[in-house]
Order: sequence, then C-alpha cells, then structure tokens
Amino acid sequence: MTRSVFLSTFLLAAVLSPITLQPYTCGPPPELAGLAVLELRAGRFAGENVVEGFNPNVFSYDVLFPESESVGVLWVKTNHPSTMVDVDYDGLPVRLVGQSVAELDVPLGSSELAIHVTRRGSTVDSKTYVVHIRRVPVLACTEQGIREAIARGGGPIFFDCDGPTTVLTEAEIVIDNDVILDGEGNLIVDAGGGAGGTGGAGGAGFAAAEVAPKVNGAHRVFSIPEGVTAELIGFAVTGGSTSGDGGGILNAGTLTLSDSAVTGNAADIGGGVRNLDTGTLMVTDSDVSQHTVARFGGGIHNRGQMDVVDSVISNNEAGLGSAGLSNWPEIAVVRLTRATVSGNLTPGAGGGMSNLG
Repeated sequence: MTRSVFLSTFLLAAVLSPITLQPYTCGPPPELAGLAVLELRAGRFAGENVVEGFNPNVFSYDVLFPESESVGVLWVKTNHPSTMVDVDYDGLPVRLVGQSVAELDVPLGSSELAIHVTRRGSTVDSKTYVVHIRRVPVLACTEQGIREAIARGGGPIFFDCDGPTTVLTEAEIVIDNDVILDGEGNLIVDAGGGAGGTGGAGGAGFAAAEVAPKVNGAHRVFSIPEGVTAELIGFAVTGGSTSGDGGGILNAGTLTLSDSAVTGNAADIGGGVRNLDTGTLMVTDSDVSQHTVARFGGGIHNRGQMDVVDSVISNNEAGLGSAGLSNWPEIAVVRLTRATVSGNLTPGAGGGMSNLG
C-alpha cells in the first residue's frame, strides 16, 4: 500500500512547503534553538495517545496507536523558527519548521518514524530520533469490553480507561481463549463483594469470610480452564467471593499475573488465587493481599506449578491454616524468588506458608 501524508483541510495548501501554525515573534538566538516538544497523537487532533515532554537525550520511543484509528498526528514544536525538523516516515519525507503539525497515515501492524532535527546558526547541529509505532486493539473499559477481548484472543489487547476505572462484574469472567490483556494499571475488575471482616486469627473475621454479601450475587472474578494460556498485566482483581475455591481467580490453565493486585476476595480455599493440579501460575511484580478463607490458602492455594517473583503475599486470613500460601499435595511445586510473605493470620499451622509439596 502506498503511504501518504495527509494535512487537515486548513493546511492542505502547505503540502509542498513548510507548515507553520504559530509564527514566532521572539525567541532565543538560533544557536540556542532545539527541539522543545514532540507530540505524537492517535486520531487527528483529538487523540488520547500522546508522547509528550520530548527528551532531547532520549533517542528512541515506542508508541501504541488504537487499531480503530488509521491517522496519527505528528506535532513538532521547537523553540526557534529556524530549527528544521525533517521526518522520514517509511521512506516518505516531510519537512516541518518551528511549531508544525502533519497527519500521517498509519498502516496496520508496525511502522517507524525517523525524526531528524537540524539546528542552524553559527554551527549546525543535527540529531535523529526514532519513534516505533504499532497499531493495537483497544476495547471498551467495561465488562463487555473484557469479554470481547477474551473472545478475540491474541494480544496484547488494551482498554480505553480514562485513568483508574472500576468495572463491576455481573458474573464470573471465564478466560476460555489464549489472550494477553493489558489494563495498564487502570483496570479494577470488581465482583462487587469481597473478603469478610478482619477479626484476627480465630476471630470474627473468619466467620464473616464464608461468603460476603454481593451486589450482583456471589461470584469469583476470573477463571481459566485447562489448556488455556492467559496473561493479565496491570489489573486489580477484587471483590470476588464463593463458597467454593478461588475467590479472585481459579486457574486450571497457564496464567501469568504481571504488575497486578489481587486483593479483598473470599472463598472456602484459595481466597486470592486457587491454582489447580493442571495449573501453571506465574506471579511477578504483583500483590496478593487482604483475603479471607474459611479453610486454607488465604492468599494462594497451589496444587500445580507456581512461581512468585518480586511479589508480596500479605495480610491474608485463614480459618484453619496456611493464611499466606498453601502448597499441597506432594506433587505441587512452588518457587519463591525475592518474594515477601508477611502479616498473614491463622489459628492453625502455617501463618505465612504451609508446604506439603
């Protein structure tokens, strides 16, 4: 496909000449001029995806464009009108001067912008910056958006969350397709209830933990069936409760939790996560905390293969034992690397961790 550069209607006449939106009446001498700001936006002039605060000492940038947007906006602002900015977009040259803007057709997949900045004056200084752009699926920041992402599969798939957003679920979300979901630290998936009281070891907290009242009926947040490979990045998983296992997550497949928080869930076994015999679980740079269970594995109950790396399991409660982490039966394997297990309470054995595997 032939790639082209598009200018907004009021800039159409400037296709073959430098584009200047805002003339400069004053500024520093040319020898002090340089690139002040670079913005790369998705979707004409109203896009949300912006690279800003351009650092002249950083020469490579990665930018994700929503798949639904086919036009990116390159906005270049310099602190002197004599500064030339030449953009090589997949072999198509564009020259910008001063404060300028151009709309660039963004192809599917990935592409690259090479931005050459030339400072003119008593000496000529030139630098080149590379922006790697990639169009990705971005779905609604809702329960339906999450379900559509799972049905679509693949990824990573992102969500159009305007900052931290709580999504209240009406029912358990089954991740039954291989998928990578990236909440970018903004997506809080809440089943509407969660852990009971925190009465301390043997106290009222455990009685309240049997199943907390739910806004939309008692249900866990996520489950992953056997044979499915899934990754959750930048998610918060909270408010799940069940009289069965795995209040937050029940995993029988292969699950990776990265940069995420599983907190405030309740179950009979495995308040935060229950990893079943067929399950492979990787928890990295994540927090598993503040869960309650009637029996074992307040934070995590593992029956399969599990790694916990650079993560925290804390402040969980169990009615019978293994408040933080329960590893059972004998064939179960758990590996902890730079992990913290602290502040977990139970009247039985294994406040922090019980290992029978």
